Amino acid sequence: MQKELVMVTANDFFSLEDWTMNEQQCSCLLTFNAEHEIFQGHFPGNPIVPGVCTLGIVKDALVRAIGKPLCLFKAPMVKYLGLITPDKQVRLSASWVTTDEGFVVNANVADDATVYFKMNAAYR
Repeated sequence: MQKELVMVTANDFFSLEDWTMNEQQCSCLLTFNAEHEIFQGHFPGNPIVPGVCTLGIVKDALVRAIGKPLCLFKAPMVKYLGLITPDKQVRLSASWVTTDEGFVVNANVADDATVYFKMNAAYR
């Protein structure tokens, strides 16, 4: 079953577009607004996407893909493997398995050359 999702913009900080998905996985293009105020403080002259924002973006994508409100309740593996700068266009990919407790998720953010972030987590 293929759901169609349109572009999502969260407070003008990022956009999620070019969605592909099925019942247990999704992928979308993640683009940042380099002019957003978050980058003025994180860090002036050398802006990077805060790690906590990456976690939030993954959750936003999952909520839209799964179609339910979700809460992260366990994250046995979260790795930040590279700095995501606002000039990069990266792909967020996630897959999940439904369990009695919710959803077990594997997700990553990468471009053609680099994996910047990966995680294994559980949401309910």
